[in-house]
Amino acid sequence: MDRIDEIRNLQRKQWDLYNEYKSPFLRLRVLTELRSLTETMTNLYDLLPAVDSLLNVRTEPKEIPGPTEDPNKVY
Repeated sequence: MDRIDEIRNLQRKQWDLYNEYKSPFLRLRVLTELRSLTETMTNLYDLLPAVDSLLNVRTEPKEIPGPTEDPNKVY
């Protein structure tokens, strides 16, 4: 999540620059950078389920298998 927060901060700075600049060329450059940052953030959000599942695999306790039951046993 630190990387996502970093991208958000960069986006805010880019929007500040966009609002500050009056030159159409500079505004276009800022929008190009914003687009790139948005794509990066989208990719990070798309990867979150995979990262979460990897973290759960590492942190979940492993089940200890019980004794095998005799299928012929009558209850």
